[in-house]
Amino acid sequence: MYERLAQMTQVTGPGAERLMGNVAATLDRVAARHDQQSIKLFTMAVAIGGERVRRGDWGSLNRQQEKFRPFNLDSYVKGDLDLEIMARRLFEPTDKELADEQLVKVNTAVALDGIVDNLEQLIVAGYSEEEAQAILERKRNEDQLAIETAQEMMGGQTPQKNPEADAAPNVPSLP
Repeated sequence: MYERLAQMTQVTGPGAERLMGNVAATLDRVAARHDQQSIKLFTMAVAIGGERVRRGDWGSLNRQQEKFRPFNLDSYVKGDLDLEIMARRLFEPTDKELADEQLVKVNTAVALDGIVDNLEQLIVAGYSEEEAQAILERKRNEDQLAIETAQEMMGGQTPQKNPEADAAPNVPSLP
């Protein structure tokens, strides 16, 4: 398939990705089988590491070994070590494709402003709930920092609303 693709003189990245659809599907199936076995290996290794900590096999623990402390062989059996390996793409998106995707998310979120809450805006825009929560938390922290900075600049005073500034400006009427 790659040889046929290389012979094409005018194919875009997204076009090439679509042409390779059957290859990507095959790769996904094979990767999923390998990932299942890797997951078993990783979870067994963590359980064994936890068991070694519990038995004192490593003696004084370093920072990395200390991370195994919450686990043991029962952790594997109980499913406490469940994990997932996310699917990988055959073609990595270009910087332009990533920028376009980000722009669509931002435009979608802006279009929903005032219709749904901020969390829902971000989720509809394509962010995962975890990503959306992180964005909102970062925004809250930035807003709090701005308030604290303004208070410091005012000598610790809380900013007061100026009713005159909020009133309609005195604009002369036209004759």
